[in-house]
Amino acid sequence: MRLGVAPKRSRFGALTCTLACVLLFAMSGTSAASPSATWPARPGGSAWKLATRYPAGIDLLEGIDCPATTTCYADGTNSNIAGTIVASTNGGATWAATGNVPPLIQTLDAIACPTTTVCYAAGNSFASSTFLGAIVATTNGGRTWRQQKVSSSVQQLFAIACPTTKTCFAAGDNQGGGGVILATTNGGETWVSQTLPALPPSMVGVSFLFGLACPSTTACYAAGVDANINTPEGIILGTTDGGKTWISQQVPATVAKYQAIACPAISACYAVGQDTNGGGVILATTDAGRRWARQGIPAGSNNLDAIACPSAATCTATGGNAGEGVLHTTDRGGTWSPQAVPSKSLDAFDVACPSTLACFVATGKTSGNAAVYRTVDGGTGWKVEAIPPGIDFLFGVDCPSTMACYAAGSDSADRGAVLVSSDSGRTWIKHGLPAKIYALNAIACPSVKICVSAGFNLAGVVAATSDAGTSWTEPPVPAGKSGDLYDVACPATEDCYTVGYADENDQRALLLATTDGGRQWHRQSIPAGIPFLAGVACPSTSVCFAVGDGVVLSTINAGQTWSPETISADLSGIACPTPAICYATGATGNGASTVLTTTNAGKTWTRESIPAGIMNVGNPTCPTISTCYIAGFNKSLSTGHILASSNRGHTWSVQTLPPGISSVGSITCTSENACLAVGEGEGAMGGVILKSPGDGR
Repeated sequence: MRLGVAPKRSRFGALTCTLACVLLFAMSGTSAASPSATWPARPGGSAWKLATRYPAGIDLLEGIDCPATTTCYADGTNSNIAGTIVASTNGGATWAATGNVPPLIQTLDAIACPTTTVCYAAGNSFASSTFLGAIVATTNGGRTWRQQKVSSSVQQLFAIACPTTKTCFAAGDNQGGGGVILATTNGGETWVSQTLPALPPSMVGVSFLFGLACPSTTACYAAGVDANINTPEGIILGTTDGGKTWISQQVPATVAKYQAIACPAISACYAVGQDTNGGGVILATTDAGRRWARQGIPAGSNNLDAIACPSAATCTATGGNAGEGVLHTTDRGGTWSPQAVPSKSLDAFDVACPSTLACFVATGKTSGNAAVYRTVDGGTGWKVEAIPPGIDFLFGVDCPSTMACYAAGSDSADRGAVLVSSDSGRTWIKHGLPAKIYALNAIACPSVKICVSAGFNLAGVVAATSDAGTSWTEPPVPAGKSGDLYDVACPATEDCYTVGYADENDQRALLLATTDGGRQWHRQSIPAGIPFLAGVACPSTSVCFAVGDGVVLSTINAGQTWSPETISADLSGIACPTPAICYATGATGNGASTVLTTTNAGKTWTRESIPAGIMNVGNPTCPTISTCYIAGFNKSLSTGHILASSNRGHTWSVQTLPPGISSVGSITCTSENACLAVGEGEGAMGGVILKSPGDGR
């Protein structure tokens, strides 16, 4: 939980040096020219991005589903007026055609994928001058699609939902007019038409069903419009017995039609559509449809066509002209906030959100420029939190609980500073430190009261507290005549490790340990010839890893012995969510930033690719074995960056940061999406604390 930079540098000179300066010193060992920056999030940039590559000739993408954050399928129509299905396996960045859709399929309007390999797509076919409802399915990830038998009385299917690989429901309209719902419990071998209910006296009958959501095999909701041409009314139907009986729900009379419905739980659903004045409308229920209440949305919101809700509190809705953006809520619809999207010329048809942060919108125009735009940060980006004045920069951060957080750095008087929050980062208080501490690079808090921070004065220095930051001590450390300490890890309340280097002239690596909560420190015996160590991580009390210039050290006996492994990279940071799984960051010999992963406790390391243009990667943090964040500084753009991965480091995306963030030093997460980051802002901003878009704290 510390400054994530490669520390191959001389001791600080003028203490007014900014964090950007520190980072430049840190990377002085890698001076190769950098590639052009094509991906980094620029200050104020959109949190939604267009995917970069699609198969040629796709006019419209009308349905989308993402069974995982990295795997998505979208269906629609190509320029030959034939159904088409595309897929992405890299989080929506690029899309490729799947296997051929069976002939005569004309349009595909919806798709449902209960797993990454099993999908059902619904639309219509055209044969013998007749439109017929159609469903195609794959069980092998889209390599082949097989058309399933649907009654010839069905004219068009607009929606499909599959709570399991075998149980699905599809909705649309019949040949003679009137809505239809089909169901299968055997993977589509047979589709059976459901009996629809009688409607209230004010309604003529079910005309079209456009939306469908099935949070379980027995609970489903269908949304559409009645058959009254002059004064149409929106309708919502519900079943709790797998479609044996459907009941008309009581909904407001001012809604002209419902286009889509999403149910993150059996009792919690949201429906979107158009009111009688042509504006957008969102309804919600929290009691399985017994009561539906209209929610407030921004004035001027037009017809809404799609909604996705990865949780009961978080939803994304879009529709009409995609240029009007999307609406997003994280408080169960209490507030809906508009978000800008990258294209103003595409119509949005569907949205899929496999997580509270990752969402994908299918769009298109009949002129032939279908596209998908996506976000990996909930469309909002990170937000700056208020902190006490006079903090120049913050290097380290740690939250031992969802309420208690600590941040460490330096103030405008060139003294070390610690900020403490007891309300999940909403407010911060500056705590005093011993006068001779110049700056703190890292902090680790094994409990809400015990913290150890590492940095420097004229040499490496440690500060410790056992009373939640009220008082801090500076215990003696065997740090040499000069030098610095860069990282600290505490696998237990009494056991901590810190790393750095001992002396400015010969730069001998330091690895110090304490077994009494930081009161006494002793030097660990490590192999000779290591000039410095930059990062340390301890996934258990007995297993720790330390990284530096071309080396990874590991111990499996609580530091009694350390074993080296040579790595062809200058490593600046490491995070280990388990004793076997670790992520290391740094730079290769030619200066290119790199991320390395291991799944066998460091026996072998795999080099992962990161977005082009990312210059300096530093401190990683991994709240789960698959989800990681990396803090850093992009020297070519003079901006901070945060990278995120949700698939064990195989792909990384750039998070959207607020304007003016010069650098990001460290990140801590209390859950997969609840994170805080610290760094430095431009000019008078000084030290900054950022809150992740998924952090409701």
